[in-house]
Amino acid sequence: MPKKARGSAPQKINVHDPAALAAAGFGNPGQQFNPEEELAASQMDASLVEGFNKGNKVNPEVPASAPVKGKKAGKTMPKKKAAPKPEPVAVVEEEETEEEEIINEDEEGEEDVLDLSEDPVERLNQVSKALAELDPSAPSPDQLGDWKQTHGDVFILYLYDKAFVYRYLKRAEWIKMNLDESFQNMRQDQIEDYIFDRCILWPTFSVIEKNKLPAGTIPALSEQIRINSMFVDPNRLSQLTVKL
Repeated sequence: MPKKARGSAPQKINVHDPAALAAAGFGNPGQQFNPEEELAASQMDASLVEGFNKGNKVNPEVPASAPVKGKKAGKTMPKKKAAPKPEPVAVVEEEETEEEEIINEDEEGEEDVLDLSEDPVERLNQVSKALAELDPSAPSPDQLGDWKQTHGDVFILYLYDKAFVYRYLKRAEWIKMNLDESFQNMRQDQIEDYIFDRCILWPTFSVIEKNKLPAGTIPALSEQIRINSMFVDPNRLSQLTVKL
């Protein structure tokens, strides 16, 4: 660029005259000057200065209208759908099975048997009357009293539509049974029959009548007789033991 003479007035240049601009040192010789390009360049320089003054970094190579990376112009990110609420589960009441009905009937029958008077005489009358409703040959109150006098505790077991009166097995009887060699050689079912015949007080059964009973009747009654004769599981007894 040529130096201006000191004190001389500023020289006016016609920006639309390429020759005048070349003479003044603007542009390269032979290069055509485009005023519109110069105006656009000056506006870009002004926008850069303004952007830095506001604290924003402006990339002149990226147009201002370019979309942000990772996002599509004019579209918003779709919102996540809320998870559907679980539908309430209907509680279906299970029908009572036949076995449960039998157990419930036995429990109800047990409550009836236990609902007896505290008076010993009245108690015998109540038991005799309840047994007579099942079988007319039921023992009288006097017979029940005699059994209690002879054997001590007497028990009544309701088993379905039948009732059984039995006593416990005494210690002397158990020792005598074990001294008998024939008892030692008995099968399990023979031992059950032996205990059944000795301890069932009522009703009485012949051999033919016993054979017609349901298969589990004698084993079940034999086991109840053993339990009330204190042949109890040691683990059960340990739970009932209290240390002083």
